Amino acid sequence: MKALIPSLVFMLVLTASCGDKQHHELLVEAESFREKGGWLVDPQFTEQMGSAYLLAHGLGNPVENASTIVTIPASGKYHVWVRTRNWAKGNWEAPGRFKLLINGNEFESILGTEEETWHWQYAGKVTLKDPAMKIELRDLTGFEGRCDAIYLSTKKAAPPTENDELAVWRRKLHDEADAPEKTAEFDLVITGGGIAGCAAAIAAAEQGLLVALVHDRPVYSVNIDKLFMAGRCFSCSHVGLRGPRVMHTTGQMGVAIGYAASLCKKYNTLPRGIYENHIGELRKLIGIE
Repeated sequence: MKALIPSLVFMLVLTASCGDKQHHELLVEAESFREKGGWLVDPQFTEQMGSAYLLAHGLGNPVENASTIVTIPASGKYHVWVRTRNWAKGNWEAPGRFKLLINGNEFESILGTEEETWHWQYAGKVTLKDPAMKIELRDLTGFEGRCDAIYLSTKKAAPPTENDELAVWRRKLHDEADAPEKTAEFDLVITGGGIAGCAAAIAAAEQGLLVALVHDRPVYSVNIDKLFMAGRCFSCSHVGLRGPRVMHTTGQMGVAIGYAASLCKKYNTLPRGIYENHIGELRKLIGIE
């Protein structure tokens, strides 16, 4: 009986030390990658799946790797999941296949091959020692591989999948507040800084309105320190000429909206009231009469 006591004590100490072992985790949003390579940020389904994501749009040719460098919370062994989807699941190879690399080492798992809905696909385990960690996404097909985020955890417990629960979990990991830290009041808030949005903002500001123009694109260069960029640069064939043809019209619509907003404030009326009672004044402002 005495011989069993040291072994029992050792097991208790070992169990206690394991129980006290701190849990470490890290969530890396794919759209925040420093180098996007040939991957594109696709924000159009944020309301449906909770976030923008990276898309490998290569028209059948694998795109250049996306990469970033992050700092891990502590050295150790991590389990790795990738939030992705098999966007065309069927009796064929998944079209949007890609792989994950950490510090140059490629995981065996082929990602984007399981569920059709957004989910956390388990990539494997990795041992990390240095604080700096390089993550890469390697596209295999050029056919719309999708990556939303990479999650590393010292515990093998997948993140939540339901959108509401996932949103709360994401905010907690990123230490984000549930409500804006700062609020402000404006006469007119315009979302989207395209031609129409900019024209509306300028027209409204000319009439004395305090305007907030909310836009989701950067205007500074990634690699040229003293460069700002504005407008949209594009080329198109004769098939796509209808786009540039309506740009002036779209801009004029924005001007009309900006002037109409100023009249709403002036007469304390709703947009419908401009049409019903002040359309003549609006026409004069935009130069029709």
